[in-house]
Amino acid sequence: MDEHEQALDPDLVRRAGMVLLSAMSTSRLIGTGPRSRDGLGRRITLWAVGVTCLAPACFSQALVEPVGATWEYPDSDVDSVATWVAPDAADSLIFVTEKDGDRVEVWSAVSGRPYSPMHFIGGEQDSDEEGQFDRPNAVWVIYHIPLNDEFVDVLLVCEQLNGRVQMFRLPELTWIGQFAAGDLSTRRVFGRGLGPYDDGEDHFVIVTDRRTTGKVKKYRLVDDGDVLGAELVGEFGDESGDDALNIVESVLVDTAHDRIHVCGDEWRTVGEGISGIRVFDVEGEYTGITVNMHRWLTGMWGGIMHTLWNERSNQRLRDAETRANASKEVKRVHRWALLSNCGILQQHGLHPLETD
Repeated sequence: MDEHEQALDPDLVRRAGMVLLSAMSTSRLIGTGPRSRDGLGRRITLWAVGVTCLAPACFSQALVEPVGATWEYPDSDVDSVATWVAPDAADSLIFVTEKDGDRVEVWSAVSGRPYSPMHFIGGEQDSDEEGQFDRPNAVWVIYHIPLNDEFVDVLLVCEQLNGRVQMFRLPELTWIGQFAAGDLSTRRVFGRGLGPYDDGEDHFVIVTDRRTTGKVKKYRLVDDGDVLGAELVGEFGDESGDDALNIVESVLVDTAHDRIHVCGDEWRTVGEGISGIRVFDVEGEYTGITVNMHRWLTGMWGGIMHTLWNERSNQRLRDAETRANASKEVKRVHRWALLSNCGILQQHGLHPLETD
């Protein structure tokens, strides 16, 4: 079997023990899975996924290695990735947006092969027809959505130039509706994000935009019988004030704390983006929290290098013990205790966000 035919353990998919990375420079998708905890690989992968996880636990848990890659489609400009975990995990699917290809790739999450019933959704260039795309960007899967007296799983796809979000039923991949057309900017923009969530009664989708006001829009999904719709129930974010948003893209809703995390895409336009991630409540009120990503990443890298330095120090200590035939286990354990996950963050001026 070549790298494209490598089968994954369905249980790996079921447990969501896989990180999907879109490699825009190579126009393909790379999957990573658990890695052993020994050797130099630990230190390399520790950094790569520590940034992705944004959590202190990454220092002890983020050990991965690639387990496969999708086929490469030149000049496709792949962007976002989503996974549908099927009731039978062996039937699970991976979705990848192609901005320049105006289509969504569909792959088997287990075999890594193209999904045989339909490998692509869309593909007509610059089309605004139902089921077609003009620079599809964000993609997300949501589960158990009420539709016509039943519950369905839905694929959400947001487009940059058509200014809308389209919805497809899973696993049939049939078009079942769209929303936000007319609410979102249709001028050429770099990104647009999706952040679905539910409050136990209704299902909502947060969509980021590049207008000067109302940059973050909140929609409530509506069952319209044979099609799924949505109504705009709120919007927030402009380019002035303490909670100013300028170039925004990715968004994530933390339902455990009723917060919306809005990420700036500032690296594309130096000096115009927000300094990191702004945090709002689910009604759009600014919490006063902004995560400075430059400071966070600098501290994270410093913490990792500090850990590596202490690993080397401990190795020298063990070598000395071996030569002296003596044990200093208590001192070594104490040294490691000082390098706990939270300790590393605090040593570099980083503190967990307050949740109250």
